[in-house]
Amino acid sequence: MSARRIVSVGSLAIAASMPVHGLGIVGAPSNATLGAPLNFPIRVRIDSDESLNSTCVTAEASQGDQRIAPSSLRTSIEQGSIPDERVVRVYTTVAIDEPVVTVTLTLGCAGRFERRFTVFADPPLVTVAAAPEAVAPSSVEPTVATTPTRREAAASAPRADGAPPGGSMAE
Repeated sequence: MSARRIVSVGSLAIAASMPVHGLGIVGAPSNATLGAPLNFPIRVRIDSDESLNSTCVTAEASQGDQRIAPSSLRTSIEQGSIPDERVVRVYTTVAIDEPVVTVTLTLGCAGRFERRFTVFADPPLVTVAAAPEAVAPSSVEPTVATTPTRREAAASAPRADGAPPGGSMAE
């Protein structure tokens, strides 16, 4: 047997004996919100004969150049919408205050699979109060007060010194 044939057969034997992991990323969101904690669900596909548990999932996250402390970072594994899908949710207990967020997810215990996601954080949605409705002008003319003003009332009132109203007494 030639050396070349031995290497070929040996390579095939080794490749056939290695376990194949059907683990892959199906999708991840492309958004985060400034001022809110990170909630980043990543859809993961697994083979039907495999399982994904929390001991084989690690995550890191950073905002800008600052790494988010591991004590502020959580992960959870949820059942996906189809049987061979899981949702690995990476979330933080602190608000995102930088516009660039990076999440690194590592899956698997024996064979590790790592994927890095970078998203731009959106500004928070701000709802603007609706402007008050304009009141239609009234078709009725406003009434003018018929009460005399203070100056008019003082001019027409009798004076205590006996002078005629509005004038002075000549001496």
